[in-house]
Amino acid sequence: MTEIEQLTSEEAKSEIERIPMDTGFVTALRDPAHPAHKAATERRRALYAAAYPDVSEEGGSAVLRSSEPESTDHFGVPEDPGEYRFETTPPSLEHDVALEQKARDWFHKADAPQWLARNVVSEWNRAAAHAADGAGNAEQAATTEVALRRDWGDAYETKMTKAKDLLRSLDDPEVWVLLNRSGLGNNEYLIRQLVALAENAERS
Repeated sequence: MTEIEQLTSEEAKSEIERIPMDTGFVTALRDPAHPAHKAATERRRALYAAAYPDVSEEGGSAVLRSSEPESTDHFGVPEDPGEYRFETTPPSLEHDVALEQKARDWFHKADAPQWLARNVVSEWNRAAAHAADGAGNAEQAATTEVALRRDWGDAYETKMTKAKDLLRSLDDPEVWVLLNRSGLGNNEYLIRQLVALAENAERS
């Protein structure tokens, strides 16, 4: 039995939540040419398998009221927006059905895989439950920019433009409003994933 197989579902979820903080791991995940890409991808896949061995929703204020089909691919793009599956809404938040449907459409239009959509929703819920003030958002923006400029160097502006262009392609001003209001517009993990999506589309 491997180290990951020994983790409980909650332990695996905690490991997944720490992925965005591991710059080296994120870099390997998003670069198919990276020597550690295959190992990083396999580790992420194993973590998701351990975290979500049974993704049916049980009780609580579920974002989705039905069980997730066994055929759902966490790493593929669903054929229909309604096939995205998310975690339950935290007790401190009210389930917003209209926003959920919009988010599904945005994810689908951006060709976001299931795993990324789930992660972004989790980030959104976490941000909404612990809304930062203006100073907190400004500090996060500065920290994120420093980290990205360090990793991307002269390519920083180009990559940021790719992330913004992807958001513009959704053709919905509400996306920008929500990102600014929640602070997710300054989220390092989200920005990296937007860039990865944009660059994957370029290679397709």
